[in-house]
Amino acid sequence: MLQQTRVETAIPYFRRWMARFPDLRTLAQAEQHEVLELWEGLGYYRRAHSLHRAARMVMQAHGGELPRDQATLKTIPGIGRYTAAAIPALAFDQDALALDGNLRRVIARWGGLALDSRTSEGERRIMEWAEALMPPWS
Repeated sequence: MLQQTRVETAIPYFRRWMARFPDLRTLAQAEQHEVLELWEGLGYYRRAHSLHRAARMVMQAHGGELPRDQATLKTIPGIGRYTAAAIPALAFDQDALALDGNLRRVIARWGGLALDSRTSEGERRIMEWAEALMPPWS
């Protein structure tokens, strides 16, 4: 909800959303029109569609449990490379590096890596360099 939306604007939406959809099962069982109604006013309706599809997929394909590995997470609608790394790192205490644009630029500068952090080659090299330096989570 915070993508392109200010925190103070998103808070009432989040509260209504969580009151109606407190868990994946409830969201997965909802009708699409209800999901979109609660999202109305936030824009970027693709996110609401993805959340609904993701909840249904997690319920059907994963028994209601969010997968813990990045490869499987990336198969869920709306979950890309960054989120697939952030979920294991934040929710499951796993070693995973979630690189956003800002972190890519900082790592490239810090490491003296003369490359464009926005290219796939630049991102790959930054990821390799950063993962080699990342200490274990424990």
